[in-house]
Amino acid sequence: KSFLNSVIAHSPVGMVVLDTTGRMQMCNPAFEHLFGYSQQELLGRRAADFLTPPERRAEMASIIKDSREGKGAHNVTQRTRRDGSLVDVEAFSVPLREDGKLSGAVILYQDITERRRAERALEKRTQFLNSLVENIPLGISVTSADDLIEMCNPAFEELFRYRQQDVLGRNIIDTLSSAALRAEMQSVREQMAQGKLARLETQRKRSDGSLVDVEVTATPIVRGDTHSGNLVIFQDITERKRAEHEIEEQKNFLHS
Repeated sequence: KSFLNSVIAHSPVGMVVLDTTGRMQMCNPAFEHLFGYSQQELLGRRAADFLTPPERRAEMASIIKDSREGKGAHNVTQRTRRDGSLVDVEAFSVPLREDGKLSGAVILYQDITERRRAERALEKRTQFLNSLVENIPLGISVTSADDLIEMCNPAFEELFRYRQQDVLGRNIIDTLSSAALRAEMQSVREQMAQGKLARLETQRKRSDGSLVDVEVTATPIVRGDTHSGNLVIFQDITERKRAEHEIEEQKNFLHS
């Protein structure tokens, strides 16, 4: 028993024991540190009254109900500290039995503030990148290492007159390259397989078979040491090529 008490006292996870009515019977130092209360302040008080934000009361009531029925629970949630601030926690509820009879529950609280902060930052960054890809006026596609299209953005759909669902899983070389440009596209593929960025002005084929002048920038996607795919960006340079052609014609006319 002294060993068990030592484990509880030194555990980095907050632990609280509740009776069948949800009133606190004991807590460990990690719980006191996490929530800013001393055990003496809490003995006999209902956990829902001091730990649970108003918007999470139904959630806590469900946990207590499950505990009364001898069920465990696990959820990622928030709880209220003594100063009124909220803390992100992962909570585990385990039924407590004495002599085979349900006597309450043990709830373990793991502080996941840093994890949730990192997850929210990642979610925010992902939303930003998704918005950027969706709204950028350049055609973007992501392909697997064997050149199968995994995604494309609205600008790609508009440029090549394909819907994303029509090209997913298709080989990008077969889909966009005319027969005359297969060798060129294969050269680009080989550069990316070697981890090199490729950039060129060329033509690509639309869904109706017409050709469009594009500047292609292709870069390999590397995870660890593995080439897992490619990011290919297409810029429509039709107007630029037309202007260059007109300038060249004017030069030829002046020198004729």
